[in-house]
Amino acid sequence: MEIRTKDQNGTVGRIYGTIAKAASKGKFLDFRNALSLAYLEDYPNIQGIGGAEHAPASGIRLLIQDYSGESKSTSAIIPCWQIDKILEVCRQNAVDLQCDGTDSAFQIDRLYRAAFTLLKGGIKACSNILAGNGRAPAAEFGTAVKDGKNAFANTAQFPETPRQRPYAEYRWHQVKVNPYRKTPDGYASVSEITIARKQFNASGAVMNSPWSVSISNYEAIPSEKKNGTTSVKPGTARKKVDLYIQISDDDMWRCCYAVSHFIAVWEMAYGIPLVQTGVAAYEKQQVEFRRNSLS
Repeated sequence: MEIRTKDQNGTVGRIYGTIAKAASKGKFLDFRNALSLAYLEDYPNIQGIGGAEHAPASGIRLLIQDYSGESKSTSAIIPCWQIDKILEVCRQNAVDLQCDGTDSAFQIDRLYRAAFTLLKGGIKACSNILAGNGRAPAAEFGTAVKDGKNAFANTAQFPETPRQRPYAEYRWHQVKVNPYRKTPDGYASVSEITIARKQFNASGAVMNSPWSVSISNYEAIPSEKKNGTTSVKPGTARKKVDLYIQISDDDMWRCCYAVSHFIAVWEMAYGIPLVQTGVAAYEKQQVEFRRNSLS
């Protein structure tokens, strides 16, 4: 299959690496390719895991662009497994949240209520017959059946307000400090991102755009912890830019679906040669190791 360019003459235009995009009120959320291949020594990882001794951390760059006023943007790289988690939340919420009288669970509820009323009426009829209250058995059981039918009919309006099926909410927060590139005065670049899903707004209504993404980019003085991780010294943030966007379930699902497929294709395209080379190099080292251990 021929790979074509936008220009019919074959001139390659600017390539952005955007996998998917969502828009909301003068803002755009881009999902961009930021995947990186692991070093040969780390071939089982396929993708870079970050750190001083490994390839740069691989992931997907989320970029928020705000055109509502002064044009500005923020971005952060999230790990690939976050895409799968978000996609799973989208799948869990891929149902009609409102239900009416045709809902199967609702119908079962009506049948249980009617059956219980009928059973209770039948027991009462037997008790009246055994007590000899003077009414014919057919009349007693006829009353029980009538009450059961009325119970089924009267539950047609139950519940008065629509019920909510189970839904999944979500929240994930990440702060990434780049301690390897510092300004002359010791500041490092920091990206902070929060991805969340909230079903209801402050008034209790179901939100049309339940997903929110907030990204902050700034500089701060890094602080290394004893466990090897790097955090930010409190009160040192400067040049901070905060952006926020809300999108719908459909937009989040559409974007993450496209990103998930892109990651799979990328790993096959670049991961297979890496794994093949890595396995061959590993086996060669093992043979040399065994030969040297026997000599």
